[in-house]
Amino acid sequence: MNQNKIIKKLSFLLLVFALLASFSFAQNTVYVDVTNGSDTYSGANATNNPAGTGPKASFLEAKKIVTDGGTIIIKAGTYAEAFDVSTSLLAATNSYTIKLSQLNSNNDINFTGGA
Repeated sequence: MNQNKIIKKLSFLLLVFALLASFSFAQNTVYVDVTNGSDTYSGANATNNPAGTGPKASFLEAKKIVTDGGTIIIKAGTYAEAFDVSTSLLAATNSYTIKLSQLNSNNDINFTGGA
């Protein structure tokens, strides 16, 4: 096999791997933490251990991947995101539970309506 074919195959495999790594799979429980989260994380764990599995940074990103009947666990904090309760929450195709989780002594969760 010549060098060009090897390079093309390796490039293709790297592209496939990168696409799969960035794809969010539906999950039963999704964690959200505006302070320590990242929307590039999977949301599968309350902390980023193992790497890449930490909490999402926004509620709306968590809502996209929670399974029907699943749970979104939101840590206390101020979330700069806007959504209409009637369209974003009640009209969702999935039904899910929202649980509020205390980050520290301040257990407030605020949505400020935009970044």
